[in-house]
Amino acid sequence: MELLCPHCLKRVTVSDDKSGQVLNCPMCNGVFAAPSLPPALGRSAAPSPPPVVPPPPVPAPPPVPNMEIAPSSPVAMAPPPPPPPVPQPTSIQPALRVEPPKPPPPPGDYTRKFAFRLRPDILVFVPPVCLFLIFVLSFFSWHSGAAAAPGGEPTSLNLWQLYTSGVFLAYLVFFVLALMLSVAFLLFEQRWLPAPPQLAPLMPWKSLLTLTVLAVTFVLFAFDYQQGVFLFPNPIMLAEKIAFRLHFIALVAAALEVWAQGQQARNRPLPRFTVKW
Repeated sequence: MELLCPHCLKRVTVSDDKSGQVLNCPMCNGVFAAPSLPPALGRSAAPSPPPVVPPPPVPAPPPVPNMEIAPSSPVAMAPPPPPPPVPQPTSIQPALRVEPPKPPPPPGDYTRKFAFRLRPDILVFVPPVCLFLIFVLSFFSWHSGAAAAPGGEPTSLNLWQLYTSGVFLAYLVFFVLALMLSVAFLLFEQRWLPAPPQLAPLMPWKSLLTLTVLAVTFVLFAFDYQQGVFLFPNPIMLAEKIAFRLHFIALVAAALEVWAQGQQARNRPLPRFTVKW
């Protein structure tokens, strides 16, 4: 019987006894199954074996195209596309450019400084020095009084000529007492003069005692000072104005001395002031 090879599509002559078997094509060596013949047409009535299902045909690889181009071929390769144009800066772009914010400059530092702290050994000199200067100013004109005769020159009185006033008489007493105490306690504290044994109980309280006498003296002085400034019964002179300010400085120094000694008694550090520029 003649069959058609399913691979090379050529006619192949196969004997009848090979019907129903798997055969190889003599042309392309491809595998295919021969169809089985009916029993009446066969040489024997024996049942033919069941047909064997051939494996699926393996497809042949596709032919590789020849990429070589003959030199005389008129076909030419197309040129590559040109690159995209680079945008050129215009005159508007710099105007729209946003500059990043500049970082803040580093913080500067002070180049100079001056530090000081309260020192009781220095404060103890302030009240006696101020009171001694007031004692010197007491011999200058403190008040400008009325004229002794009509049309005469007004008189000027110093501190020691104002004893007729009750306030100034009390002021003179406390002023002399404050001057003596501040000078004596300074001499005893600096050990320039030995302290008498009778004053030993008063030595721990010397600063507070000086502050108390100075406070009473300042109050008496301030009473006359405000009358001469605001009421003008007896205009005060420059010497009394300077003496009033020296009284205030002596009072503040005595108060700071008492406070500093209290801090030292409690084992606390004294404040320190620092000025930088």
